[in-house]
Amino acid sequence: MKWIMAFILVATLMWVGRSENSALAQQPKSEMSLSFVSDVPVGTAIQIVATLNDPAGNPIPYARIDFSATTEFLRVVESMDIESATTDILGKATFIMVPRVEGERPFTASFAGNDVFGPISVTKSLIVLTGPQQYLELSPVRVPGANKWMATAILVVVWGILGSSLVRVIFIARIGARIEESQRG
Repeated sequence: MKWIMAFILVATLMWVGRSENSALAQQPKSEMSLSFVSDVPVGTAIQIVATLNDPAGNPIPYARIDFSATTEFLRVVESMDIESATTDILGKATFIMVPRVEGERPFTASFAGNDVFGPISVTKSLIVLTGPQQYLELSPVRVPGANKWMATAILVVVWGILGSSLVRVIFIARIGARIEESQRG
């Protein structure tokens, strides 16, 4: 009797697992496109738009679209999530970004799927051209009149104090040696 119950349990679990997978396979596949200006100078704002439609070409509203970009840092290439947006009634999810690094940047828009439509993602490359300098490094503290001549003067004074201290230590050591010789002799 135990063997029959075990067989029925295993058969039921396999049937349930198969029916869930077949339900996912039966979901209609949505269609997505990704659009933006293909090349832009560094520091210029661009609008990235993902359009999500059903197989008949009708928009899919109120769906979450995740945007990511492929980036490289210290020779490690990874996909980095940038933004999430929800499609409007026209099936468009939009966000604005300002590229800061030159070169080819692949962007991906992903729809994880829902109860009706299966998941889909699309990738398109953006060429970021040379543009104006984006970052200007400033010293953390700005002191009026502090320049290279003042820094040189400070270094000369500090090294002068250290040098005079060394001379005094040597002078004191010689006097101490003479006193010891006179006490012995």
